[in-house]
Amino acid sequence: MAPDVAFNAGRGIEAMMRSWKCLCMWFEDVELELEGLTKTGNSVVAETTTRVTITERTLRNVFPHLTSSDKDHPLADKLLNQRLVMRGSMRFEWDPAYCRVASVMSKSDLLRSMLRLLGNLEDTSRVFERALISPDFQWRSTKP
Repeated sequence: MAPDVAFNAGRGIEAMMRSWKCLCMWFEDVELELEGLTKTGNSVVAETTTRVTITERTLRNVFPHLTSSDKDHPLADKLLNQRLVMRGSMRFEWDPAYCRVASVMSKSDLLRSMLRLLGNLEDTSRVFERALISPDFQWRSTKP
């Protein structure tokens, strides 16, 4: 893997490790299952299923606005201890000149899982409004 590998919005192996560390620290029972592989040109696309459990730690660190507002507290209660299942993919771009992975792009459909759990767009929108994670399961670098 290239030392300056592109990983989603970041660069470098450290950015990749930081993302996985946050995922494992802030969600419980993280599972990533490989569903299939497809090779096209200099890329390999891994189809995945990701499973995570939302805990109090998740709410404090990923959705802090839900725990600090009386208005949004019922949403936090709905999310607590829920198991989310997300379909997604990871795309690995190979650099043939240097014979190593040049970029990794990962995404999972958190929006669909959240909408299924909450049952309506209004609540789902409020959950993501100031969350530190996006609907496609990407970490946001700053609070929105």
